[in-house]
Amino acid sequence: AAGGIATARGVAAVLAAGAAGARLGTRFVATPEAGAHPAYVEALLRASAADTVLTTAFSGMWPDAPHRVLRSCIQAAEALPDGIVAQMSFGTTQVPVPRFAVPCPTRDTTGAIEAMALYAGESAGAVTQVMPAADVVRELAEGAEHLLRAELPDGVHIGGETASGVDFSTFMAQRLPWFIGAVLLVSFFSLG
Repeated sequence: AAGGIATARGVAAVLAAGAAGARLGTRFVATPEAGAHPAYVEALLRASAADTVLTTAFSGMWPDAPHRVLRSCIQAAEALPDGIVAQMSFGTTQVPVPRFAVPCPTRDTTGAIEAMALYAGESAGAVTQVMPAADVVRELAEGAEHLLRAELPDGVHIGGETASGVDFSTFMAQRLPWFIGAVLLVSFFSLG
């Protein structure tokens, strides 16, 4: 399951509903491993779901592809003239970023960061601090496990298999590896 998930409660909810895993994106922007520009991270930490918008505005290089960004970056880009708004480093090469282009700002990007694609989902309001990706995964997994243990579906029991159910460890073992794998995959690919 994906979309609007950034908390242990959200992960637990989709697992309890039968999803094999949870795919998160926005939550991992606020991790050092993402390499996001500090101004992007700060804008995300201040944002709520109402501050995001589904748009095709940043479609340069990716025509008509819908995406969700912080509303403020569209306003900032609209206020600038056409042309180059930033420079990004790819190895030793500096690459110009045109207004309304797809790339989001990385740590070493210079220019009008606020006018670049600041991708953020509806879970933006749940992203309240920067923390290492491993800690995010641990917090989500342990929190989801705690919540699922508290409200197990009928037939699932803690402490051993029963005639009518499945042991909790088996229940989680079937879901947690997929969740962790999806989280790591999203973390790896979310910002390149």
